[in-house]
Amino acid sequence: MELTSKTQETLLNLNTKKVFSEVKGEIYIGGEKIKPDIRSLLKEQAGYLDTSQLWEVLCATIEQESAEMALKTSTEWNHVLSAKMLHHWNFVFKNMINKLKQ
Repeated sequence: MELTSKTQETLLNLNTKKVFSEVKGEIYIGGEKIKPDIRSLLKEQAGYLDTSQLWEVLCATIEQESAEMALKTSTEWNHVLSAKMLHHWNFVFKNMINKLKQ
């Protein structure tokens, strides 16, 4: 099934109000700069999450799953690409938490 350009545009714009970005040390969500009080709250939450056992389990599980998929269970290139996507997902989330902790 091939996506139409309108469908692709809709998917790209989905939840843009919640999209995280960091520019020159400033945090933006949905294109809006985060106010100091919200930034402080997010920093505290990111610090807690980063030191939690749940976060450790989630990250280790994704890393293991991506390695298993790419190295052991893949039978075609698309499986390897999916594994790379899982690995990248973990990378993005870890970076986001690290930027929020600062």
